[in-house]
Amino acid sequence: MLDRTVVEYFENLHKKKAIYLWGANSEIITKILTDKLYKTFKSATYNRKYYDDKLKEGIGKIGADCSGAFMPVSGFDTTAQGYYDRCREVGSIGKLPLSKVCLVFKRNLVGRVNHIGLYCGDGYTIEMKSSKENCVKEKLKKSRWTHYGIPLWISYPKDNPYPEPTRTIFKGCQGEDVKNVQWELARHGYNLEIDGSCGSGTDKFIRDFQKKHNLEVDGRCGGATRKELKK
Repeated sequence: MLDRTVVEYFENLHKKKAIYLWGANSEIITKILTDKLYKTFKSATYNRKYYDDKLKEGIGKIGADCSGAFMPVSGFDTTAQGYYDRCREVGSIGKLPLSKVCLVFKRNLVGRVNHIGLYCGDGYTIEMKSSKENCVKEKLKKSRWTHYGIPLWISYPKDNPYPEPTRTIFKGCQGEDVKNVQWELARHGYNLEIDGSCGSGTDKFIRDFQKKHNLEVDGRCGGATRKELKK
């Protein structure tokens, strides 16, 4: 499945205020579902009261736990550890490729992966965070995650997905061509939101990139700077 399709699916989960429901795989919450989940997963934590309360909180909404949120886009049901094991590339969170849609994981003290979320490739993550917080979208917090993974079931465009600028991009510019520059900056390791607005953060990163590559440091991303960004 295309990377942007996966992001759109998770954005929709967040928009529709999906409910964290232990054992659910992105299913509409009904009494039949919560009764089934209770019979399957009942424990001291996930007891009858838990499922009854979740039914009251989210009836008619989408319910999923952290790994269950991925089933409609991955095509299979597994745990957070299972998703980690099916990645073609994994690494520590400090090496996460900032311009790439990928999975983010949390590994516990005994070395097992017990939580998963989606990194949207634009500085944000979306996850079914907990029974208390439900579906959460927030700026990437590397302190919350331990690893990233590039899954086998996501396909990626080879090139920058945003239109090539036909103008010089500088502080104050807005538009899809600004996203092109931001995407390239993120590919070079700059942690920024790809929002199409060249604000102070993007300006700072353009200048830093120019300085590191022996270009004129003027914050103006013209032909010479864009040529270097593409390398």
